[in-house]
Amino acid sequence: MAIGGALAWLFHQKKFRFFENRIPYILSFNVVLLAFVIYNRINFGFLNLEIYSLLFGLLIFILASSTKIQSLQENKIFYFLGKISFGFYMYHAVTTIIVFRWAQQEGYQSRFLIYICALILTISIATVSYWLIEKRIIDLKKKFIHG
Repeated sequence: MAIGGALAWLFHQKKFRFFENRIPYILSFNVVLLAFVIYNRINFGFLNLEIYSLLFGLLIFILASSTKIQSLQENKIFYFLGKISFGFYMYHAVTTIIVFRWAQQEGYQSRFLIYICALILTISIATVSYWLIEKRIIDLKKKFIHG
């Protein structure tokens, strides 16, 4: 978390002017490097989690710095996914396990179909959670802060 926090602080302080004109190149390199490391299951020993955190943090940092990526936030689908992102984060592991166990019991072998079912279930649960729980808490918070 410290690595992510440090990158977020640097982003908000606008400390990395170096990236501004080089975002497509650095993004491409980082994606290829991440794919290579993950595909080959490279282990960095006691620094394993830190290296992965740095690579994924750098990927998020670069994406957040890109004006083209920022314009995607105006897309209705991405705006909706942003609203339910907390629930998506909270429920994705559980729903994936549930779908995998269900698929095993039913004898389904297609990982693609299993992942699609897990994605649909996660989005559904996150949406219900947003409207029944999170939105009410957000509205209550606004009432106390502004009211």
